[in-house]
Parts: sequence; C-alpha cells; structure tokens
Amino acid sequence: MYGPTTRLSTALTEHPRAAAYLASINPKLKLLGNPVVIGLMAPRTDLRKVAERAGWTVEELEAAVIRSDTEGTAPISSASTTTLKEDLKAVLRRLYAGEDPTTCKAQFKELIAKADPLLIATAEAELAREGFSTDQLMEACDVHMDVFRDQLATSRTVVPDGHPLKRFIREQDAIIAWLEQGLVMARTLGKLDGYAAAENTLTELRSLMQHLHEAQSHDARQENTLFPLLERYGVEEPPAIMWAEHNRMKATRDVIDKTIRGAPDALSYAQFAQVLAGAFQHWLETFVQHAKKEQEILYNVALDLLSEKDWQELEQESQELGFFALPGEENT
Repeated sequence: MYGPTTRLSTALTEHPRAAAYLASINPKLKLLGNPVVIGLMAPRTDLRKVAERAGWTVEELEAAVIRSDTEGTAPISSASTTTLKEDLKAVLRRLYAGEDPTTCKAQFKELIAKADPLLIATAEAELAREGFSTDQLMEACDVHMDVFRDQLATSRTVVPDGHPLKRFIREQDAIIAWLEQGLVMARTLGKLDGYAAAENTLTELRSLMQHLHEAQSHDARQENTLFPLLERYGVEEPPAIMWAEHNRMKATRDVIDKTIRGAPDALSYAQFAQVLAGAFQHWLETFVQHAKKEQEILYNVALDLLSEKDWQELEQESQELGFFALPGEENT
C-alpha cells in the first residue's frame, strides 16, 4: 500500500487516527502525539525515517498505521474545526466593534487553547475579506500576543539553573522584551509630526537595535550547537523549520535597519513610521510563536534525546561562539 518514500502526511490523511496511536504504542514516536510537531514534520518526512526512528521495518509501520483505524482514538472532526474558526471570528468581530478587550481576551484565550496559529490566521484572513481594516487586525494581534505570552509563561520547558537550555530561555525572554519596546517606539513615531520631532525616539530605537543585533548570537548558537545535535539523532525537520524562521526574522530585521538608515530621504515620514510599526509587529509575533514552539517542542525533544556528554559539548561550543549580554549583565 505504502512505500519507504511515502510522505507521513499522506498516511496520516488517509488514517487520521494514526499519529496519536503510533505515539501511544511506541515511546520512540511520542513526538507524533504533538499536533504542532505533526504540522511541521509530516509533509517533509517519509515513512522510512519514521520506521527507523521507531525501530520498525516500513512494513511494520504500515501495519500499525492501518491498525489505528480500529484501535486508535478519533481525532477532532473537521466540523469541530470549522465551528472553532467561526467562534474565533465572532470574538474578533466583537473586539472590532469596541467591546471591552479584557472580556474578549478571556474568551479568546479559551478558544485559542484549542486552535493552532494557522487556524487563527485563516480566521483573520476571512475577516479581512469581509472588509475589516488593517488597524483592526493589528489590534486583534495585540490580543493574540497577550495570550501567546501567557501560554509561553505557563507551558515552557522547565530546566534547572545552569542547564544550557536555561540560557536560551532567558535570552528569548530578553529578545521578546526588546521587541515589545521596539514596537512601542515604532507606534510612538506614528503619533509624531515628522523626522525632526522623532529625533529622540529614533536615537532610542537605534540603541535598541544594537541590542537586537547582538542578540543574533542566540540564533547562531542554536544553529551551530543544538540543531546539529538533534539532527545527529535523526530529528531533522523541526530544526530545519526553526532555522527557516530565523532567516525570515533576519529579513525583517534587515527591513528595519534599511528603513532607519534611509531616514529622512528614502521615505515620507508617514511611510517611514508605518513600515517600522508593521515590521516590529511582524517580528514580535513571529518570535513569540517561534519561542513557544521551541520551548514546548524542541527543548523537550532535546531533553529526551541528548546525553550528558552532548550537553557538555553544546555548552563548550556555546562558550566558544559567545553570548550577548542580558539585561542586568551589561555592567557585571
């Protein structure tokens, strides 16, 4: 029925109970119990790789996939997904209509716990086609970010002080704080009358960007230490996705750098402020969701797989690559 090169996504589409079932019967496949991992890996991974990880032949894997039809638990139906999307849109419409954001946030938080970012983006795209404005969507994004930050604080991987992952987590918190400051500054620029009035805010923004440039060492250390170690154990797709997101965020940073360097000649002031606000909004949203995936998925995978020797190797290589100063460390 299937072959070694059949994509995992093909098998899961035809056997929707298979992912959770495989995770339940083989500890080596417990990653398949996480829907975010499925979303990242299934379209890119073939059955040969899954079978190797499970310690099975492809034929044994295929048999287990087929067996899931009768022994597995039924997944959430597409009808339930559609209802969830419509409920999300209803909450966002109330937000756009001027309802108390606190009330909307509480309702949105309940719904978002059942949804993934793709479903949320789909709901917003449909609302945009209904005529809701960019400003309204950005206000909704602020509510999203509050919820994502709450989730990040409560669901993150717990590691002891001194563990290499602890530094990565602390760095992510620092980067999020700097990006939030950048977004506040960019929105402040939009309320000013022109480049002359914006001089002080731009000086602060340039100083902030220096921190964010130095923080690129966070990505460099992940790409040169953690990701290769995971790939050594056969976990290839999640690091590849994270690496691609690093590149997209670097492109957003480059847009901000270019825009600031071009002031005041390249753009009118109104365009200048608009580009910066949009870029910081995008960077912040992307990074928070990126950090959430790493802390909930990638770091847990690493804790399961990497040996003490691996962690020592990672720490030594990280020291050689260097760290950026966290807030409070600059003068220590």
